[in-house]
Amino acid sequence: MKKAKAFVFGMAILLGVAGAFHPSVASSSATKFAGVNWTFNGTQAQINDPSKYSFSSTVPACSGSTNRCAVVANRSTANPMQPDLSTITQESLKN
Repeated sequence: MKKAKAFVFGMAILLGVAGAFHPSVASSSATKFAGVNWTFNGTQAQINDPSKYSFSSTVPACSGSTNRCAVVANRSTANPMQPDLSTITQESLKN
């Protein structure tokens, strides 16, 4: 019984020490970029070209279901005036 208590106590200490060195969720989310609105200005063949998007301070007006009109994505770290298309969280479509 003493060995079991010592084992549980030792594991609790080990997990506490390991947790102290693990980055917290709050600090890692503070370094992430917030998604912003981007209006798509190209043809559907250019959908993967970040230079065909322009920053929009408001939600772009889109209605339909066929072609991409706008996205919500993080800013590119290489060029903040273009979206990082790998981080798209929302897509708006138009006809």
